[in-house]
Amino acid sequence: GIEIAVIIVTASIILAGILIGVGRAIGNKGIEHFGIEELVQSVVNAAIIGSLAAIVELVAAISLSIVTGTCTTGNVVSQLSCTLDNTNASLFALFNQLLQVSTIVSYYQTISLDFGAFALSPFANLASVSNIFSAQLLSLNIIMMLAQLNSHITTFIGQYALGLLFPLGLVLRTLFATRKLGGFLVALAIGLYIFYPTFVLIFPNPSESISTSIASMQNFTNNS
Repeated sequence: GIEIAVIIVTASIILAGILIGVGRAIGNKGIEHFGIEELVQSVVNAAIIGSLAAIVELVAAISLSIVTGTCTTGNVVSQLSCTLDNTNASLFALFNQLLQVSTIVSYYQTISLDFGAFALSPFANLASVSNIFSAQLLSLNIIMMLAQLNSHITTFIGQYALGLLFPLGLVLRTLFATRKLGGFLVALAIGLYIFYPTFVLIFPNPSESISTSIASMQNFTNNS
């Protein structure tokens, strides 16, 4: 994406220089002023590319102090994608453990002692606990869906933010009629590629809490 953007800016600078030269050669101030304006915009585009490269490196360095575990390589988008994948795996393991606990509680709930004239169900009150587990399973299912959606969005950003939106925005910025749209696409690409993953990574990683919950439920199922 950056390489394409550099080619676009280089071509626009050359084109602006040609317009300035033609305008001066034929004495047409309109063409000359248009070439100067395009040259200024091309310089601005070049500054955006240079600033983006520096910001990407800076954010990657800062994110290393935020991300822990195995997700400490690559750019900030790669780190977020790795973190989300690990979180999804942990959530799925938690879901399976919670399902096992819910099954055990449901089994104890149905235990009945038949004394002929009457019967006792000592664990009948576990129905409320079973209902809570069912609600938690539903909540976990929704959370896993949202986390997976976040993972797909991050993958899309990694593939297309700088590879498609950014150079497309620069192309549109070189055209007078679409300059505002181009600026919007450039800002959108930078925001998606840098600020979105950075803000997500700022929040505490729940993997440690999930692992603790999984271990607790494993101890329960092993002793049941």
